[in-house]
Amino acid sequence: MTQTVTRRGLLKRLAQGGLALTTAPLWTGMVLSACGSSSGGSSQITVFADANPQGEGLAPLVPLFEKETGIKVNYQVISETEITNKASVALAAGDGSLDVTWGGVSQLPRWETAGWIEPLDSYLADTSLVGKQFNPSDFIPACWQATLWQGKRYGLPTLLDTNILMYRKDILAEHHASVPETIDELLAVCAQVNSTSIPAIVLRGKRGVHANIWIFNIFFYGEGGHYYQGQQPGGPVPAGKLAADLTSPAAIKGLEVYSEFFLKHYTPSGSAAFDFPETTATFKAGRAAMLVDDIAFGQEMVSALGDKVGFAPAPRGPAGQYPGFDTQMWFLAKGSRNKEAAIKFMVWSTSPEIQLQAAKNGQYIGVTRQSTFNDPKFKEFVRPDLLAAFKADTPHLDLNHFVITPSFDVIGDYVSVAVTQAITGQLSPQAALAAAQQQAASYLATHPSS
Repeated sequence: MTQTVTRRGLLKRLAQGGLALTTAPLWTGMVLSACGSSSGGSSQITVFADANPQGEGLAPLVPLFEKETGIKVNYQVISETEITNKASVALAAGDGSLDVTWGGVSQLPRWETAGWIEPLDSYLADTSLVGKQFNPSDFIPACWQATLWQGKRYGLPTLLDTNILMYRKDILAEHHASVPETIDELLAVCAQVNSTSIPAIVLRGKRGVHANIWIFNIFFYGEGGHYYQGQQPGGPVPAGKLAADLTSPAAIKGLEVYSEFFLKHYTPSGSAAFDFPETTATFKAGRAAMLVDDIAFGQEMVSALGDKVGFAPAPRGPAGQYPGFDTQMWFLAKGSRNKEAAIKFMVWSTSPEIQLQAAKNGQYIGVTRQSTFNDPKFKEFVRPDLLAAFKADTPHLDLNHFVITPSFDVIGDYVSVAVTQAITGQLSPQAALAAAQQQAASYLATHPSS
């Protein structure tokens, strides 16, 4: 349906919903300037989008941008396990084969340090590119803050992501189990409801910073673990030369707890290789009683399970609650040969009304515009208890869930290997983290600026 929507028809529907007076000028102003610019009909850009609800929800709307601007978009939706490596190769080549790419807060320091991405400050100050009504203050403050590195702005926020607990109300009720609020309670409920036909919980096990680490850190930080010496759980790194600290008692405890879900067979068979497509499919199909994963998938669960699914904040540990925070964003490739066209796409796709339509298409909640989040049209298709779980998480969101430093993608990957080794029983948590510590120490010794 969205493939054939005209600009006039879309604006009419937005106006009926009360959006036109506040948000339509942002899109309209940007598009009109694009039509008269040198980035018009002959321009083509390549965009790498993550195969998450936001990336997929935006896809049907891209023809609207092409029609308005004459800019052709090679919009590629790529799985999250592949996109970082594919983008890194294209960015490093700097040959113009990539103009805009998805990335998160963990990619920003490393890609900027490598010289692969372009600062946006001068472009965003140019009203001929972004429109006179471009309003950066409408971005959710934490998302806008996350796009800064070394005093410069490098991204436009596309998705605010955090984690929640999703659970089957009927299964917990059948076992007289309460909704768990802590990590210890979650383990206890798993023991209470687990069965061979419906395992208690499904969690990510697959290697990767955006795979198992994204969920593991809830438990790692919750038990008091941290990645670098002098760092608090989920906190910024200290100034000066960094040293890894992956074998503290709290760090080992965090991995022991995460491994317990897998080794006690509370998770489905094969889940040590699961990323979010497998975890979400398993829960939607009724093959697990609980799921800890992205809030972005909550509305999908409502569509699949209806009133059977409930939502709660991510479980807290003895050291606190760390539900996860990632601002996913568009980056401008330094090697792009169509930078003005790329900026126009970035601004258009993150405008309030396009975010509203993409969120509805992709059934996700993590919009990055305050006006979109507060709009009645948005609240019409998001269940109130899902919004409530999100609001309960928000006081605990931390920019450093993915530690903002150039080395974290590497150090985090070493730990992700340790997680996989521990949850499969290949190594004890202590031995797995000891191996990661050795690798991290060696890396940091040869990369002192990381």
